[in-house]
Amino acid sequence: SFKDKDLLKDMPVGMLDICGKPVLQRTIENLNILGIQDIAVIVGYQGNKIFTEGIRKIENPNYQKSGVMDSIMLAAEFLDGEKNLIIYSDILFEKEIVEKILKSDADIVLAIDGSYQKNKFPKKNLDLVMAKYPPIRGERVINVRQSNQILRIGKEIPREQVNYEFIGITMVSKRGAEKMKAEYQKLKEKRGTDSKIGLIDLMQEVINSGFLVEAVEVNGGWTEIKNFDDYRRAYKFFSN
Repeated sequence: SFKDKDLLKDMPVGMLDICGKPVLQRTIENLNILGIQDIAVIVGYQGNKIFTEGIRKIENPNYQKSGVMDSIMLAAEFLDGEKNLIIYSDILFEKEIVEKILKSDADIVLAIDGSYQKNKFPKKNLDLVMAKYPPIRGERVINVRQSNQILRIGKEIPREQVNYEFIGITMVSKRGAEKMKAEYQKLKEKRGTDSKIGLIDLMQEVINSGFLVEAVEVNGGWTEIKNFDDYRRAYKFFSN
């Protein structure tokens, strides 16, 4: 869904070069530093241009008609560890965010950004979150909360109810993965097999079923790459 197609020149966003390294390579290096070696990448558009070193590549031939969850389910059999990460391919992040989420013992936990401000990105297509506890504001504050609870997640939540933004990093346990698979099947039956299902759509269904979806709070330290302004911001960050 990258808006500036000319910048990509027929390549997936994950292969977009940021100061000499593709986005995907930076993600993989961050994970490797943390000792995570078992990495699967689901590829669709121009998937043949994604390098294979250090990853397991899973093709999604139906990517044009798929939602994010449809792609993730192609790797469902690999979500069998005690802790499994699901990371969007169009984000750059500090490895400390992954370290923080890995400390959680929750079955499903999402990284959410507390620096979200209602009018900061008024035109962006954000993954909005309403969590149980609002961010702690002010200078020199230390957030001692280990986790938060997600009550609502989606793109259409009224802005006055929103207090966080989902950043595109999720961790699920084996039990959490089984719950996701079950709710995915229910949603497919309800909406039809051709329906596109996003990760945040599914998470709201999981919440609606009464299953606890937790969150770890971050304050910046990441960026998505959805347009040229994002690209410029990321390039400036790494060039420093």
